[in-house]
Amino acid sequence: MPKSFYVSWRLTSFREALHFPIVVRYNTKIVSLKGHVEISNRKRKRASIIIGFNNVGIYDKKHSRPILQIEGKMVVNGQATFGQGAKICVMQNGTLAVGDNFNNTAEGVVICCKQITIGQNCLMSWETVIMDSDWHRVKNLENGDVSEESKEIDIEDDVWIGLRATVLKGAYIPAGCIVAANTTVTKAFCNRNTLLAGSPAKERKYNVTRL
Repeated sequence: MPKSFYVSWRLTSFREALHFPIVVRYNTKIVSLKGHVEISNRKRKRASIIIGFNNVGIYDKKHSRPILQIEGKMVVNGQATFGQGAKICVMQNGTLAVGDNFNNTAEGVVICCKQITIGQNCLMSWETVIMDSDWHRVKNLENGDVSEESKEIDIEDDVWIGLRATVLKGAYIPAGCIVAANTTVTKAFCNRNTLLAGSPAKERKYNVTRL
């Protein structure tokens, strides 16, 4: 509880921290808490954001250590759970916005340098990676064009991202889509309720949804 209070105080305010809006596991590694967290549409004062707790049997709770680096802005509209071993990095100019009933089961990685938006009722399975930056630029030697280092990621409501899937800069995943295990999403898709699979991802099935 002392670490949860400290994280809540640093990322919200002392008054809000008294209600423990952010609850973190005791072994959470804190890299930086220079940013700010906003919680709206709160269902309950305590534990609107839960980090490091989830019962996934194949991961060792003792050694599955969450990591927090919040230097930018994090917005949660409702309640969000980041499971065992979650790694959350929001850089100084980044904004991570998460909708209600978000759940990452275990060992999820979210790295935000610009803008990542995740809708309501989204489920991220084990060892998923969501990253909106390459951390470098690439130059085309033929025409001199230089790629953008970071691009926004937008994940709409009711999306299910399967284990070890990776969502990279510029990705747009429409509502109700399922991202298969080990898939890499690198671009914007248009069709809702679609199964995306492969590396890079392609549309494989239509009119599907997670129950």
